[in-house]
Amino acid sequence: MSTELKVETNENSLDAQLVVAAYEGDVNEVERLLDAGANVNAYGIVDGCDYMGTALVLAVYAASEKADKTRQDNCIKVATMLIEKGADVNFQPSEEPPPRHERAAPVIHYTVGKGRTEFLKLLIAKGVDVNSTGPDGTEDLPVWDEARYGTLEAVEVLVEAGADIKEAARSAVTYKREDILIALLDKDVDPNLNDGELLVLAVRTNAASYPEEENWEDVTKVLLDAGASITPKNKQAVTLGIIKRMSESHGEVDAISKAVSWPQENGYQELYSNLQAQQPAGAPSNPGDNW
Repeated sequence: MSTELKVETNENSLDAQLVVAAYEGDVNEVERLLDAGANVNAYGIVDGCDYMGTALVLAVYAASEKADKTRQDNCIKVATMLIEKGADVNFQPSEEPPPRHERAAPVIHYTVGKGRTEFLKLLIAKGVDVNSTGPDGTEDLPVWDEARYGTLEAVEVLVEAGADIKEAARSAVTYKREDILIALLDKDVDPNLNDGELLVLAVRTNAASYPEEENWEDVTKVLLDAGASITPKNKQAVTLGIIKRMSESHGEVDAISKAVSWPQENGYQELYSNLQAQQPAGAPSNPGDNW
């Protein structure tokens, strides 16, 4: 069933049809419309999507959100065609979206974390902003999402193109991506960057939000082996994080406990409470605070 264009933000009807066809992954129709003179940077909104975006963006968005594998593949074919025909990989409509819709993020945000490294390379070759923070500046950096959901290869592609390597490291530690962290440390990421924030992120306790945290000790050990250390800024947060973990799981934490130098014994809750009471004014009360 054809997707209905709810609102046209371009007066040219060919442009409106192109936006719909791109979102549907209709390769032949997109080619026909482009040959007929449709604007390769046409934009609009379509039924079933909450975003206003270009044909390119909506094609890649559909590829990332729709379960139908054939449609996913066709949408990427459409996106590739649009880029080859000259679509601007960083173009963003300047006008406000209609009610109940949002302005879509740039295309790279719907590309990362999806296992589409070759398409990512194409975007980079066409000058995509690898450090985009979206239309309102609040989107996570692409490399953050790639390090969380994606592959080491794609993270390395982004970093080589100028993506923020420190943000990649923060994401790798936060989501316990040991392979990515090791590779980034090998690329000279400082294990003590920002007064030791990576060690804090490694021991943070938020299992509800971060179900990947069962291998937190492995990531912590990687950092320690690379030279991460306890600093005046991170000591309280790291220590409290370790104690909270042991009070919850009574797990083994030999590597980090030696670095922090606190006793492994029963009564963790009492020790935790005492440490909280001893904190200097302004010290972080929970792992990750103030970073």
